[in-house]
Amino acid sequence: MADTGLLEALLRLLEKVNGGIESQDVAADLGVDHQLIVGAVKSLQALGEVISAEQKSSKRWELTGEGCEIAEQGSHEARVFNAIPDKGLPQNELMKMPSGKVGFSKAMSNKWIRLDKAHEGGPRVFKTVETIEDTVRDKLQLVQKGLSAKLEDKEKNELKKRKLLSEVTVKSYWITKGSSFSTTITKQETELTPEMIASGSWKEKKFKPYNFEAMGVAPDCGHLHPLMKVRTQFRQIFLEMGLVYVRDNFIESSFWNFDSLFQPQQHPARDQHDTFFISGEEYPPLCFHSFCRSLDNIHSKHIFQIIFCLKKWVEVGNSGVFRPEMLLPMGLPKGVSVIAWGLSLERPTMIKYGINNIRELVGHKVNLQMVYDSPICRLDS
Repeated sequence: MADTGLLEALLRLLEKVNGGIESQDVAADLGVDHQLIVGAVKSLQALGEVISAEQKSSKRWELTGEGCEIAEQGSHEARVFNAIPDKGLPQNELMKMPSGKVGFSKAMSNKWIRLDKAHEGGPRVFKTVETIEDTVRDKLQLVQKGLSAKLEDKEKNELKKRKLLSEVTVKSYWITKGSSFSTTITKQETELTPEMIASGSWKEKKFKPYNFEAMGVAPDCGHLHPLMKVRTQFRQIFLEMGLVYVRDNFIESSFWNFDSLFQPQQHPARDQHDTFFISGEEYPPLCFHSFCRSLDNIHSKHIFQIIFCLKKWVEVGNSGVFRPEMLLPMGLPKGVSVIAWGLSLERPTMIKYGINNIRELVGHKVNLQMVYDSPICRLDS
């Protein structure tokens, strides 16, 4: 809570006015930083209906760091002009001054100075007028005094272009008296104790009202990854369609993975660089292969195969009928037809959650906050 003295000072100022008062004016009257007044307003709001405060936004012009320097010491062009004696000044010496380069250019534009390139001692700068008026400094001082309204928009924009002035948005409060207004601060109780009940003192005390709209502290717990949420939704759809869930092997023999599918011996998927082989004395040669050549913004080295696309055309998989000679080794009788389809999990998840790059969904670049914030998956039926 803000200092009690500051709270009471604010309330006394508010007591003197008929309507309301601007928090910026309160800060100026009390000679304190505006943020302290903002803190005082919030503290008074926590006490109940003592005051009513409406937040407002307004824009105003403020001097930059360089602008404050010029308002105090003069513009670069004025400092250059004042540094040149009647006999002139070598250009190379003038350029070594802190304001030399900018001041020389601006003073030349204002025709306050001239450059004699044919001077026998080398290029020399001379004054062309006896006196000058530093209008840049005068304008900045007006802004400093809160009189920016006296400047035209063109003048403000010119100073802004020189990075001497900036327009900032200021948030403030319009403060009025509340239904329980008082210039005396009474501390509100936050807890009803057994002693208050026993003595009956609770009847004379003011209690801080409960804020039933306050958000509770989020419990520390695990969160499901979006891929897991979409997978759960897909699995539920398939179960409702009557499909039995079967867990596939991630590791399969070369026979079932290649030979039974009549995959040619020269097929690129059979290459060693595209297939992971596992060696072992008691196991036959086993392998599985990657489905994509490289990792880019829409492909992963390993993909899951599931369901159709959402809302826009995206290639997510393919389907086909098994050849009879593939079914016979499995022990299925003749005349049985089998159709299979494989559709992706990653791409529908990216569409559902608005993810443009698969690296943001899987891998070391996953943003954990995205995992925490993503809602449960609900697909349109």
